[in-house]
Amino acid sequence: MKPTYERPVIQKLNTGLLNKFGSRTEYTPVKQIDGVSVNNLMDQYGSPLFVISEKTIRQTYQRALKAFKMRYPKVQFAWSYKGGR
Repeated sequence: MKPTYERPVIQKLNTGLLNKFGSRTEYTPVKQIDGVSVNNLMDQYGSPLFVISEKTIRQTYQRALKAFKMRYPKVQFAWSYKGGR
């Protein structure tokens, strides 16, 4: 059975409360990423440090794929990376 058409909707997202200086500035620091202590990562690799969670990437991909396949069963995701020098 073909799914019914749903009109696209754009909604404004509020990412934080405003203060007298503009957007929210106080954030709770991340202490662990996928069960690994951020302090241990910084001790081992130094700072600044950019960490990418494979677990989060896989979960996000699966959710997106499921959402798109509901409307487009033959959907295929593809991406590329161009490294700089």
